[in-house]
Amino acid sequence: MLRGDVVVRVIPVDGGPVTLGRDLGNRVVLVDGSVSGHHAVVQCGPDGMLVRDLGSTNGTFVNETAVEGSTRLQHGDELRLGPDLRLRVRAAPSQPSGVLVLRDLSAGTVHLLEDDRFVIGSAEGAGVRLSEGPARAATLLVHADGEVWLGTEDGDRPLAPGETFEIAGAPFAVELLAQDTSLVPTARPALAARYPYTLTVTLDAAAGSLAVVTDPQGATCRIDADQRVVLLWLLAKQRRDDRAARVVPALAGWCHDEDLMVGVWGREVLQGAASRYSVLLHRVRKDFEAAGLDPWCLEKRRGATRLLIDDVRLA
Repeated sequence: MLRGDVVVRVIPVDGGPVTLGRDLGNRVVLVDGSVSGHHAVVQCGPDGMLVRDLGSTNGTFVNETAVEGSTRLQHGDELRLGPDLRLRVRAAPSQPSGVLVLRDLSAGTVHLLEDDRFVIGSAEGAGVRLSEGPARAATLLVHADGEVWLGTEDGDRPLAPGETFEIAGAPFAVELLAQDTSLVPTARPALAARYPYTLTVTLDAAAGSLAVVTDPQGATCRIDADQRVVLLWLLAKQRRDDRAARVVPALAGWCHDEDLMVGVWGREVLQGAASRYSVLLHRVRKDFEAAGLDPWCLEKRRGATRLLIDDVRLA
């Protein structure tokens, strides 16, 4: 549920119907004069998540299209009740029904993607060790829902199942195989433990804004470019707030890209901001990497971004 561009409440949609309206008998009671007593209902079923208007006075809308009968909801859709009350649909991740593997097509080897990060490069400890080239030529970012993103110095993007891609001239592919009962699942480490960094962000128009990231080994990254500092402040605030609310780790810290772009540039320049946002992420990652930090603590998925840093401090 949104107030302005701020998420003020998360409403889980499980097996039972979620009724919305002013009447106290609703599962979600909305104190808003433009909302009907029994306004709408959202429910998951065999056809996915559906919203149905209950004959409300001011209507129910999905992405500004009036709901007539039932309308299927997708991740990222915006639901509006009456003129002002807005909710955004966020899909909860689910575990893939199989085993994710990386095929090294030139070497003829298969590597299990049993961790949330998998490095291809010349660094010691890389999942696929290259004889030469960058220490971290590529990083595979494995999300909880089984989607895999490829991260390189040129940016990051989702990989289609079975898609072939090249790293340092060698072909690779990520595949989802049927579960092999001979394989024992390996517990993934806590995400925050992977990046035991501390981020301190100060927003001060008069004295100048500053973001400082440090790790226990003494590496320090200082960022004073305004847009980069604002981005890190927004991401850090979401991580802090979700931690305080005890949001489950798979969902914690995610910010919708649109909200971040509005926070950095303002809604009036939102048109065409997507390419600028990609450049902004790339520059922040380059700052991290230049300081000896892992740039993939800044994580991306479709329509959302989060910062996986252990300790955040806002001033």
